Amino acid sequence: MLEAQKQSGGDQSVIVQASGDVTINSGLSYQDVRQISADVFSQNFFNLSQEAGDLAAKRAIEATEAFLAEQKKRGKASVDAAKDPGFQSALFEVQKEYAKTGDRDLVSLLVEVLSDRAEKNERDVCQITLDEALKVAPKLTTAQINSLSLNFLFTRTQEPELASFDSLRIYLNSVVSPLLGSYSISNSSFEHMAYCGAISTEMLRQHPLYDYFWRVYPGLFCCGFTEELLGNASPVSNKLRPYLITCLHDPSKLQFRALNDLVLTQFCKEVGIIAEESKTFIELQNNHRLPDDRMRTFLSELLPAFQRFWDSWGSSRFQNSTPTNVGIAIATANIRRVTPKKMDLKDWVTD
Repeated sequence: MLEAQKQSGGDQSVIVQASGDVTINSGLSYQDVRQISADVFSQNFFNLSQEAGDLAAKRAIEATEAFLAEQKKRGKASVDAAKDPGFQSALFEVQKEYAKTGDRDLVSLLVEVLSDRAEKNERDVCQITLDEALKVAPKLTTAQINSLSLNFLFTRTQEPELASFDSLRIYLNSVVSPLLGSYSISNSSFEHMAYCGAISTEMLRQHPLYDYFWRVYPGLFCCGFTEELLGNASPVSNKLRPYLITCLHDPSKLQFRALNDLVLTQFCKEVGIIAEESKTFIELQNNHRLPDDRMRTFLSELLPAFQRFWDSWGSSRFQNSTPTNVGIAIATANIRRVTPKKMDLKDWVTD
């Protein structure tokens, strides 16, 4: 195992003293929200034929119920945001798109985004991003949204808990695998997503998968070094012996018990090795990375479907791109929707 980096009430409530704390909710009830959403939809949606109008109204109710179910799941006893004109507009956006398409995957995603929007009372970059995400997501297919999510995972995230092969395998199968069921990284998909404002091109920078895994998790992809190389690297090498382990990929060699460069730097600091000298040991590890073909084979053994994605990514324009703020809002909501991974947009999008 490698080492990685280490009286109240809810919103819209008041607290009164009794024999214990009693929370009295002062926000809009779910029934209030149902009525508001029905009024907003009926007053703003297109005039359609009787049959189409009835179907649209039914879908609008389903969208509202899905949103309220998500609020219950998040422990919200009320939805006071429904009094806000901006939120009502966001709610109508969800109703409108689901009424038109009947796409259950889409409404599930939009409900995730809308639920985040309900928690944003102040007009800031995050709120503006979420409002825009509600307009952009319906322009993308499910496969494109999954591709956007994969691009986000492999360009903007790192998982400090991935400190062993087992944890990496679990991550790949629980978080990455659900997104590989349907994805599209063709040039036409890329151009469409860029046109919609979900993704941006980085002409001078590439994000090959092997580079991502090595840069973020070097401890998991080190092919090891010999005792002799360690000794030759620096006269203070012996100080780091407590932090050496048998190489995970080659039992005849050694590696540091650190997931990444930050942890290795911390190890050096703990034993009195100055910052300048610690670079020697980081370089030693970086010079012994697993070759790209072995990395591809290893990851494909952990998740067989990953091999095809690896090959497709390497020849696509997605490795020269990264999600915009709007793309990140869509991606984080989608990842929460289809995987057990919890993500908070504010970790990436702030003022």
